[in-house]
Amino acid sequence: MVKEDDKAGLGKFERTEIEKSILEVYKNNSEPRLSLLKESLDQHEITELKKIGSILGSWCGDTPYGKFLDRKSNIELERPSVCMDLKGLEPYPDLQSACLLIITDLISREIEKNKTEMKFVVFDECWTLLEDEKGEGAALVGNLFRTCRKYFTSSIAISQNLDDFAKSKASSAIMTNSSI
Repeated sequence: MVKEDDKAGLGKFERTEIEKSILEVYKNNSEPRLSLLKESLDQHEITELKKIGSILGSWCGDTPYGKFLDRKSNIELERPSVCMDLKGLEPYPDLQSACLLIITDLISREIEKNKTEMKFVVFDECWTLLEDEKGEGAALVGNLFRTCRKYFTSSIAISQNLDDFAKSKASSAIMTNSSI
């Protein structure tokens, strides 16, 4: 989200300073928002972190991405059935990546809450996640197939073609943790 396109990622120093800023935002705000982190980084004395704050601008406030991410969540995971649809995000790969990270975190936290209640995670049209160019969708599916059983959760992946699974980066995780 904040790395420059020509760089591999953030350095250790930048990550450490951003983590400090994130912790401060959470410590000082009952409802933390991405825009609060942006403000904190904008005021940082280190130029590189000010740049990162500037990059976050497109993810905050009334921007198209900000309207989606810089708000209080209205997802109610306490319901018996919760559906998350990523359809329509394909033209926005950065937003799709951010959403996959958020969904991965939400699902992981929810299934870990109660090991005595049976839960199901269903991936319909799973091929769309498995063919994700960056591999983030396959990573989500593979991770859940590897870890769900220990939390009394079943992962179900639905696709019209078995080859969708066999050709995926997550194929070994799916196939070894499945009943076919």
